[in-house]
Amino acid sequence: MESRRVLRIADLGAGTGILGALLADRFLKAQIDLFEWHSAACADLRESLDQWPFSERLDLIEGDWFEQLPMYRPKGGYDLVVTNPPFWVDQRPSIRSDRAQARHMDSEADWIRWLRSAAEAVAPGGRLCWVASAEPIAGEIDALPTELRLLRRVWIRAKPQKPRIRRLEEWIRPRSVVSSDTDLGPVVEQEWTLYEANGTPGNDYKKLLRDFLPSLSSQESEPPPINPNCSK
Repeated sequence: MESRRVLRIADLGAGTGILGALLADRFLKAQIDLFEWHSAACADLRESLDQWPFSERLDLIEGDWFEQLPMYRPKGGYDLVVTNPPFWVDQRPSIRSDRAQARHMDSEADWIRWLRSAAEAVAPGGRLCWVASAEPIAGEIDALPTELRLLRRVWIRAKPQKPRIRRLEEWIRPRSVVSSDTDLGPVVEQEWTLYEANGTPGNDYKKLLRDFLPSLSSQESEPPPINPNCSK
């Protein structure tokens, strides 16, 4: 992605700002809008912004982002839109209201609305990246503008031979409406495994975090644990 100019990035449903922090660390000339409507998450995020060295490039936009996004979206759209939405629809929601809001949609229509709004905020030449369950929701692809093209899909497994639990997708809005799939090359399909069969962190997980946690270069160090059974 172009890094010689100021990139405009949006994180929709930013939570406590982890993705925003990682993006600010990677793209040193990026201005990042963090959209979040959960008051407790916003409180934690404001506290973090007081401590992060790159906080001047991060703007917290609190409230219903469906309403806020049209007002804050730059002319032409964002260069990058990322989102880790509450993608569970059919599963039983948590009895804790904060977890239920962070992890569950009320209906498939809500998920489609979320995805469509995120896609429409992407500028020509920009990209949309999202995290979702391994099983697509009906009508998901139809929600995207027809000119968007899939660049990469990464499947996540907790352990070898276990079912896929997540997928990461990266889409691009070509600068030209006449761009074809052949102009962009074949879709890259990958698969990452978080843990080895014996429960130790896998190489895919270590590689994913090594740029942000230099201690992982030491073979004696282990990355922080992830619970593969958690809802998000």
